[in-house]
Amino acid sequence: MIRTLCWVPALLVLAACGAQAAPGPGAVERTVRDYVALRNNGDLRGMLGKSCGGLYTATSNLLAQSPDRQREITGSMRGHPVDVASVVVDTSGDHVFATTMTGSAQTARGRETASQHVEVRQYQDGYRVCEMEP
Repeated sequence: MIRTLCWVPALLVLAACGAQAAPGPGAVERTVRDYVALRNNGDLRGMLGKSCGGLYTATSNLLAQSPDRQREITGSMRGHPVDVASVVVDTSGDHVFATTMTGSAQTARGRETASQHVEVRQYQDGYRVCEMEP
């Protein structure tokens, strides 16, 4: 009985801290896909919580726009969702993962596929997308 009670606080601490996937390509890929899903839904606050660096600043700037401008931006995001085909970790080190994301979206010129650089960083509370560049 006492041994069981000793494990209960440890489980509560684990739950409070948030169990997350072990570092590696799978967790990084999931982070990128989750971030793109937030973008596709026009969830600026969700994007802010999953970003860092330049993407955090850019999203924060979008949240500072007027409500009409925010609706216009998020409507565009929802109207042109990105389908992620693949996320490949190119290099990793010191909790920074450089990846290449390939995806497609419907544009004025039709369906287009492109690849872009995505930087993901690991923090104590999980992974965050810090950079997305063509």
